[in-house]
Amino acid sequence: MSRALVVFALFLALVLLLKPTAAASRAPGWMGIVVADLTPDQCSAAGVKRGVQVVEVEPGGPADRKDIEEGDLITRYEDQPVRSAAWLMGRIRRDGAGFLASVHVMRDGKESWAGLVTLAAAPPPPPSPAEIEERIAALEREIDALSSRVAALENVSSKNGD
Repeated sequence: MSRALVVFALFLALVLLLKPTAAASRAPGWMGIVVADLTPDQCSAAGVKRGVQVVEVEPGGPADRKDIEEGDLITRYEDQPVRSAAWLMGRIRRDGAGFLASVHVMRDGKESWAGLVTLAAAPPPPPSPAEIEERIAALEREIDALSSRVAALENVSSKNGD
């Protein structure tokens, strides 16, 4: 075996050993996409066995920065076939922020490697309707308190002849 081949094999083994894995301390991953499962008919029409369709891309998000577009089919993630939308989104969240994910997409009938997508931290979930109502009520209380203070200041000002 040539020396170059041995060095390459050692390098590859080192890369695989040091490849980041989902750590408990890492924030959940986010790629900035919404995906939907493909039906068997859609898979047949696209010429794929499995995959998901990108139905939304967050502008400026990790997928957008790698030119992944709405309508693309994601067929492989980390060199594994994409089984379903739930499977892909679970893997992304589990791999965590900062993870470099290898992604393959199909666009216009041609499969290509989108590259290594650096996952971002998942944004916080939107507030629930109850949280929104509480925030509105708190703002209304603050407005009432400020209105009372303004009225008191106007009253003092008018008594002083201003």
